[in-house]
Order: sequence, then C-alpha cells, then structure tokens
Amino acid sequence: MDRIKECEDALLQALRSSAVIERFEKAKAAVRDDAGRHETIDSFRGSVLKLQSAPAGADMLSEMKELHRMREQVRQDPLVAEYLDAELSVCRLLQEVCRNVMNVTDLEIDTLKDLIAL
Repeated sequence: MDRIKECEDALLQALRSSAVIERFEKAKAAVRDDAGRHETIDSFRGSVLKLQSAPAGADMLSEMKELHRMREQVRQDPLVAEYLDAELSVCRLLQEVCRNVMNVTDLEIDTLKDLIAL
C-alpha cells in the first residue's frame, strides 16, 4: 500500500504542475475578483448541468438551442471563454485519468450500469 500512496502522491503532483492545470489556475485568477463574470460562468455551467440531467421526453431541441445561444453570448468575453475552455480541459484530463484507473481491473459491475454513471 505504501507504493500505491507514493504513486498517488506523484500523480497528484504531476497533475498540479501540468500545463492543463496551470492554464486553468491562470484563467481562474483572471476572473477571481469579478463577480459579474463569476455569475455568467456559474449560470452557463448550471444550464449545461440542467440539460445533461433533463428527464427523457424533455424538449431537448429547444433547450439545446437555448444553450447554444447562451454559449455564443458568454463566449464573447475572452476571459470567460478562456475560463470555460480551460475548465473543460481539466475535466477531460481528470476523466481520462479516472478511466485509466478504473480499467486496472474489471469490477464486474455491468449488471449495475443503469444505477451508476461511468
């Protein structure tokens, strides 16, 4: 277990010092003290999450069009656009790391796929 902890610590350090995380930290710093930009970012992120968790049968086309319109509007601000792009890069990096860790062994949970989101 000590070896795993050492490797985990090394992975965390590698992630913290990666260009992806550094870019996100820089983007965060650029909007840190701007409440208006934070409100814009949070509102857009909330809309994305709401659409992703919408129940089946919802008016997806209408909601996707509205989200696209909102996306075009918020991306007009270069600092907000950079923040969202950098955040997306971090999410993709962490998803890839998680996928690789999860693929170390087969947990044989296929029968539970409807209950969990992988």
